[in-house]
Amino acid sequence: MQHSMSPLRLVFMGTPEFAASHLEGLIKCPEFEIAAVYTPVDKPRGRSRTPVSCPVKGKALKHGLKVIQISTLKTEEQAEQLRLLSPDIVVVVAFGFLLPDAILSIPSYGCVNIHPSLLPKYRGAAPIQHALLNGDDKTGVTSMLIDAGMDSGPILMQKEVRVSFWDDFESLSKKLVLTGIECLKETLVGIRDSKMAYRGIPQDNRSATYTEKIKPEMASLDFTKSALMLHNQIRALNEWPGCRIRLKAQEGDIVLKIWKSEVINRTYSGAPGEIILKDNKNCFIVCGEDMLSLLDVQPEGKRRMAIGSFLNGHKIISGSMAEKYFFNHL
Repeated sequence: MQHSMSPLRLVFMGTPEFAASHLEGLIKCPEFEIAAVYTPVDKPRGRSRTPVSCPVKGKALKHGLKVIQISTLKTEEQAEQLRLLSPDIVVVVAFGFLLPDAILSIPSYGCVNIHPSLLPKYRGAAPIQHALLNGDDKTGVTSMLIDAGMDSGPILMQKEVRVSFWDDFESLSKKLVLTGIECLKETLVGIRDSKMAYRGIPQDNRSATYTEKIKPEMASLDFTKSALMLHNQIRALNEWPGCRIRLKAQEGDIVLKIWKSEVINRTYSGAPGEIILKDNKNCFIVCGEDMLSLLDVQPEGKRRMAIGSFLNGHKIISGSMAEKYFFNHL
């Protein structure tokens, strides 16, 4: 049966790949018309300091959408520019800017945010990493109306996502993207079809938790901690900044990024940080509790590889100590 309602007129605001995937999901839907896409201004990167655009900008240009790049939304000029676009809804996904009252009041049906956690848990900048750091077995996606606070607006819809013991930032992000697109579409169509209360359900601020922005020093490994804690740290931070250690080898010290690990539920009399090699195919590190098995690693300046391939090419000294790596250069 054909739906006679006209498409919802959207303005999309977002920055990273997570947001770009949601934009792609909306572009494919005839229920929505995207009037413009807001992204931050291009930022200089690398040694050359060449300006680099964000993934959302690339996605928008690929589909011929109007792109508006900003460094602030607090000016009257910005409010007037959005007003001229006449949006029914502003959709915000991982944008990085708080929307001032002057912006929030413009869309006919308000501003809708997709946040990758089950709010009010994990408000803030890095909910995916913190779900992994804390070893959660479930997380999810929340659609909400944006208010003046940090991820504190009324909840419109929530969908749970299971977290596997083997999930890392990349795999959990993919799960949350698929669920997030589904949640966002259902939310917007629900608003359009007047089947959803626009006010949403207020969050319980008393149970709110907040996540801090990921910093390089958060990836330093302390082997007096349990192997489980270190495994969670590795899988949460393997995309950036990546957990690294310094190993003793016959040819000299090697800086090793750990991409994938496994917890070995076995006690060993060695000191935390001691390296144990087995059949030159396995590398275990003694922890405060249990042992950590390295599975996928990347020597500095080389490609990612399985631990067996790494051990074939490097003579790691069994019984030596893995040293903490300091991230002062990032």
